Amino acid sequence: MSKAAELAALIGSQSALSNRNLIINGAMQVAQRGTSAATLGTSGQTFRADRFQVEQGSVTANNGTIEVATDAPIGFEYSTKITAGSSVTFNSTGFAALNYRIEGQDVKQLASGTSSPKSATLSFYVKSSVTGTYSLNITKYDGSTERFYVKTYTINSANTWEYKTVTVENESSYSASEWMRLYWQLGGDSGAYTATAGTFVNSNAAKRGTSAQPDMISTSGATFLLTGIQLEVGETATPFEHRSYGDELARCQRYFWKPATSGWQGQYINTLTNVTFVYPYPVTMRATPSVTAAGGFKFNKPGSAGDITATYNANEKINNEVVAVNYSGASTNGNYGDTAIVSVGDISISAEL
Repeated sequence: MSKAAELAALIGSQSALSNRNLIINGAMQVAQRGTSAATLGTSGQTFRADRFQVEQGSVTANNGTIEVATDAPIGFEYSTKITAGSSVTFNSTGFAALNYRIEGQDVKQLASGTSSPKSATLSFYVKSSVTGTYSLNITKYDGSTERFYVKTYTINSANTWEYKTVTVENESSYSASEWMRLYWQLGGDSGAYTATAGTFVNSNAAKRGTSAQPDMISTSGATFLLTGIQLEVGETATPFEHRSYGDELARCQRYFWKPATSGWQGQYINTLTNVTFVYPYPVTMRATPSVTAAGGFKFNKPGSAGDITATYNANEKINNEVVAVNYSGASTNGNYGDTAIVSVGDISISAEL
């Protein structure tokens, strides 16, 4: 083989191994919402690392937590960690799971719902204080029918990082044109865990996992950690595709963006006490997002001493590229068009699936 042919073959092999991981932030590098423990409560969705959330259903109490931990296997720095609380209760078919959501357009290559569907391989590192046979629920939706498919994996040794691979079979009857979701089940009411592994069924609250699923989430003080997650086409797991922090951050910001808390420039508008700040997103978001303002808000303007306080009012204009956020009741009057610069402000912009 000529040198040119060898080089072409090498480049081709490297290209084939890039962009193969369908998971964003599988190494838990990006955590725009923060890394410290957040209480799960009765919320349906609680995030720490971007793109990963604890999803719960029919939960009546849960003082467990989710956080980003620095406990990780060799080759990784971070993991998502769930710690079970001392007061956890569910109604019938209630459940808790660590959930990841994928847009339908990003799993087209799996050819779900066609005459030639392709299998995928999911690989990950897991560590838990509770051993046993855990359930992984792969859910897909084609716009009208939601389908469940359960596979299992075994945690053999307590408090030990273990590498797992799971083959995710596919079917020709239904597509994932809207979305696909991965659920690492954590436990809950036993009524949620009556599924038969390896069987496709229409969505059913009783079929989220098999009866072997440990109730880790209700075992006070128990822990469950996950990282190094990769989903790829085919039935062979390849080494984890590490991406730069900047690359992962940009991918995450399609779904969620938390602007810097200071430095944004705005103007007084309409009244002497209303101020609007324009936030252009760093990347185009998946859809028109929702905006949440938290905590106190302060800004300053040339010629005024000290911070001016105001209260979040509304979004004047919003799409998937820019949002104009209005604050009212400024503690210092201004003239129409006066410049204002944020000194303290906390907003979150979300277009999560």
